Amino acid sequence: MADRTIVAVHEAGHYVAARARGIPIRYATLDDPEAGPHVQLRLSRDEIDADPAVALAFAEFLLAGAAAVARYRPAAADRGDADDLKAARATLDRLYRDPRAARLALEGLRRRTAALLAAHWSAVIDVAGVLLAEGTLGPTRIAAPLAAEAGHCCAGWGGGAHIKLSPHGRR
Repeated sequence: MADRTIVAVHEAGHYVAARARGIPIRYATLDDPEAGPHVQLRLSRDEIDADPAVALAFAEFLLAGAAAVARYRPAAADRGDADDLKAARATLDRLYRDPRAARLALEGLRRRTAALLAAHWSAVIDVAGVLLAEGTLGPTRIAAPLAAEAGHCCAGWGGGAHIKLSPHGRR
């Protein structure tokens, strides 16, 4: 079983990317016995495929879990990466239809996702801390305002900035 802290950081990366890109979230959880840890979106495949901007934001959301783990603990293996990467590739393949263009888009999105999470790293740590402490982020936490102008995408939402994850994690 993966280290619960790594799983929390992975899911927090997804959560923060979704919030920063305006993707509607139902909840984030570490404790779903059937589906496992995940962030549940309020977004259908038809909505994703109908709008190129939404498709790109969704692909970035998919890449954000592994990007968060890579920043938090570069040597940590992220088992969630393979499925998320496969889904991001499929999304970009449908969007671009040209394999080379899709591959270039994936490379660009990986850089963009890493930069997004670097800019909002304290929010990733906050969300991971709350997930570790509570197991789930429900609608009341999700409804909080996005405060990107303050340099902290989830500022003011009552996160767990006071929770220390690990001395190995990078802030």
